[in-house]
Amino acid sequence: METILIALPNRHAVAIASNSAPLIDTLLSDYAPHCRRASDSEESGLPTLILAAQDGGFVVTEGEAQRFTDSPFQEVSDFISRTLAGDTSLFMLHGAALEYKGEAHLFLAVSGSGKTTLATYLCEEGFPYMAEDCIYLDRGSLMVLPHYRPIHMREGGLDVLHRLGMKPQSRWDPMLERHVIHPERVCDKPLPIKRMYFIERSESENRMLPLSVPERIQLLLHAPRVAYPMNREYLTFLMGLAQADCRRLIYRDLDFVKFCLQN
Repeated sequence: METILIALPNRHAVAIASNSAPLIDTLLSDYAPHCRRASDSEESGLPTLILAAQDGGFVVTEGEAQRFTDSPFQEVSDFISRTLAGDTSLFMLHGAALEYKGEAHLFLAVSGSGKTTLATYLCEEGFPYMAEDCIYLDRGSLMVLPHYRPIHMREGGLDVLHRLGMKPQSRWDPMLERHVIHPERVCDKPLPIKRMYFIERSESENRMLPLSVPERIQLLLHAPRVAYPMNREYLTFLMGLAQADCRRLIYRDLDFVKFCLQN
């Protein structure tokens, strides 16, 4: 059993232990530069997830609980999110973030909405990459905190980009079952939010629509990466976040999104 440490945006860390060398190697690559092998003394006291390869999958041990999974990377991602959920200085959104003229543009959506393809397209168009899948915000300042991880893209998303004449540098990872893309331009400093887009794919139209504050709050309630307690402090924070420029972005063409970001 080997253990690695993954540093988190709040300067804490979690430990991941596994008897699967391919899993450990993939995690070391996927979470670089925030990940390294641990010594025995470093494991003590850290939140720990154990993934033991067995019967074609993994037995997951978290505290006293055990379960079986065939998605170890999702287990690691969810474990990190759960660990950070109790940190009242951070807020996690499900989406992608890119930089333009010193400000962050956030694209928020559920899985399967095309945000990974959209983020990769914008990176290929020269916009510096900040995050994909999980966006970290500082609750006090509402600054977007960079915490680099590569983009994971399904086969279909890469096909869309190829049809547009784009060929991002990628490698197929058999364990992740995704194409791994390291964007050339990366933003590595905290940035204020310029705009949040709640994106929807369309087969027929391109539209960007304003949102009222109640509409923004309703959409933000469905935007976190994890389930937060529905208390007064949380709702007050969402009301503050809803004061940012928020738009509903319905798009057919990726270049329309680029136009909206620049205007």
